[in-house]
Amino acid sequence: MVGIQSLPSWNDGAVKAGILDFVARITKQGSADFVPPVERISTFDMDGTLWCEQPLQAEVFFLFDRVKELSAKDPALVERLPFKAVLEHDYNTLFGLGKQAVFELVFATHAGMTDEDFDRVSLMKLPGLNSFDDREAKPLNISLHTGRRPLLAFGNSDGDLPMLRYAKSGPGARLALLLRHDDAEREIAYDREFRFE
Repeated sequence: MVGIQSLPSWNDGAVKAGILDFVARITKQGSADFVPPVERISTFDMDGTLWCEQPLQAEVFFLFDRVKELSAKDPALVERLPFKAVLEHDYNTLFGLGKQAVFELVFATHAGMTDEDFDRVSLMKLPGLNSFDDREAKPLNISLHTGRRPLLAFGNSDGDLPMLRYAKSGPGARLALLLRHDDAEREIAYDREFRFE
């Protein structure tokens, strides 16, 4: 049930009222918009929506630490790009290498690591990527992993627009929200032009 203390850190206004109204309508039994709990699927873009993505995504800090660990075990990495750029904090070179270099870093820092090492569970991570979960791949991954179209979707970049459209295009009550990072006082301000290439 949506209560008075719901979303206490949000400013009062149309967006907060719209969220609370949406949740009240889909959770009230007997409402024309009622949705059974098992069908209440919501999707949130993680970076920039659930946690900060500036100046760097949280996963990047993990990646940097893992590159240090790997280079201690394999000193040849110290002289090999993109690892060398990470170790030397040469971000201009690193970002100039493009997505392929980022994928190489992600694969190397996650491959051969059990989920127990990663998060204390037991699946083995492989050095590969099924899909880069951005833009048009988001609705496909949501469908693949949940088997349902979300009722609510929350994003913060143009890369989330396909997910938001996917949520809104279904039948019944739907809500799609796009967070703009325009508050430089409480966070880093950036907007639509932000892209990780």
